[in-house]
Amino acid sequence: MSDLFFWSVIYPNLFFHIIVKPKLLHLSGNVEINPGPVGPDENKKLLSICQINVRSMMADFNENSFLQGLPPPKLCEIKTFIRDNNFDLVAFTETWLDESILDTNVTTSGYPTVMRKDRNRHGGGVALLISESISVQRLETVEPDNLEIMCFDVSLPNTRPVQHALLNVCYRPPDQDILEFLDCLQNFINLVQRGSYSMYIGIGDFNCRSTEFWSGDINKAEGRMLKAFLDSHNLSQLIDFPTRFQDGHNSCLDLIIVDKPTFIRNI
Repeated sequence: MSDLFFWSVIYPNLFFHIIVKPKLLHLSGNVEINPGPVGPDENKKLLSICQINVRSMMADFNENSFLQGLPPPKLCEIKTFIRDNNFDLVAFTETWLDESILDTNVTTSGYPTVMRKDRNRHGGGVALLISESISVQRLETVEPDNLEIMCFDVSLPNTRPVQHALLNVCYRPPDQDILEFLDCLQNFINLVQRGSYSMYIGIGDFNCRSTEFWSGDINKAEGRMLKAFLDSHNLSQLIDFPTRFQDGHNSCLDLIIVDKPTFIRNI
């Protein structure tokens, strides 16, 4: 299983993860350059995030097996993959969950907390699975009710004093108004620019295709508008390979957007 991404024919999309490195400390301006024994090990990550466009956590659901405590095979493999790789945070898009699925059906050993924004069992939805070693606060009051976006304050481990990243987990359906979506992102970027956070990370399925993101893709209006938005705010999009493989047509839909790209490793 690769450190860069995981692919299995069971899943329709790529798994990939990002690692935030301690370089953040040295450039933040409010931490000593050489803080002595309390400083970070340059080989030690600050944060490891896995993003999975899962397209139904409960695929192959069997009610009788589920009632006996046996989760669907796809969910079992996802949980094994997560435990084996020791991620700090795991973001899911297109979860296809509803209130009939309990949080305890999704959590796993070492990951006691999941935060969700469900649509229904037939599409949509986002979630964040959180390691027991990470402090995360959901900023639900700034989340729009009508968009599948969650917002989190993530305390970055191994930072003294503790610094915070603003994390968005996003799913934009293909038919969603791109201007409404970008207006929402603007509100989150404003929080970062006001100095409340050390960095911004936006991940998820944006359904915004552009050759600016992956040269083998096609250009669509949504992709051009997202790229213009990123450029106007000095944001970087880091994925430059296809993330959706369907009926012989590849596309780059699952993106990572950051304001400090030099802090990111191992995509």
